[in-house]
Amino acid sequence: ADSNGSNGEPRPSSPPDAQRKEKLTFALAINYVMKIKTRFAHQLDTYTTFLKILDAYNKEQKSIQEVY
Repeated sequence: ADSNGSNGEPRPSSPPDAQRKEKLTFALAINYVMKIKTRFAHQLDTYTTFLKILDAYNKEQKSIQEVY
């Protein structure tokens, strides 16, 4: 079986595919945050500022220019 519908066009992502992509995206984001934490392990103020920026972006969906 292929991923094409009966008319030859690709089918939209199925929910399991979307869930898999979301989990992968989340895992990559966590990995990135852990790398930043490791990189700034001896600069707690820098890491804390990074987390605050990330939180502001997440809560308010601000553009990077607005939070930076």
